[in-house]
Amino acid sequence: MGLVHSKPASHATLPDSGYQYQWWHPCLQQPIPPTLPLINIAWSIFHFLHIFSNRHCSVLLIRHGSRIVHRSCVLPRFFRWPFMAADDLQITAVWTHPEFRHLGLARFALTTILQRFSDGKRTLWYLTQSDNPASLALSHAAGFSPFAAMERKNRFGIHALGNFRIVNHCPRPAQGRFSSETASVIPAANFLHQQGPTTS
Repeated sequence: MGLVHSKPASHATLPDSGYQYQWWHPCLQQPIPPTLPLINIAWSIFHFLHIFSNRHCSVLLIRHGSRIVHRSCVLPRFFRWPFMAADDLQITAVWTHPEFRHLGLARFALTTILQRFSDGKRTLWYLTQSDNPASLALSHAAGFSPFAAMERKNRFGIHALGNFRIVNHCPRPAQGRFSSETASVIPAANFLHQQGPTTS
């Protein structure tokens, strides 16, 4: 399911001074984002070859001491997400180490991303599954609203070259509230969420 961010990001803080965050950006010295597999070197390739539609490819990393315990990725439009505009960004590959869940790290990461990249013109997107209540709750807490149900189509029979297409636009929840019950209205695995200028 796709969500769009529809209200200002709230303030969030890290649990204590033992946590710090940093940004990864594509670079020759470290072309693979930390915590991600070798295939994600593609993000640096896409950045340097201008396959990404803008220059904002980033990964927010949260450390506890020397350990990376959370990751949230920010990607521009490319062939996987043809519905995005050139300056839009997708928040994706959100991960928290199992030992550090339920501490507000993911919400801090999303809030920090929104504060950095929301400019009143760009749309920020968040893709999740309708059967993932934790991800749905996180997106709602960060101010995202449901936008559309999606399906993924392979290209040339190759999954990695596939893209997401809008199946149905979501009904707007009463009073802007969103829940797993709202998601289940549309029988699709992936829902797109949006933040920023709405697309019709």
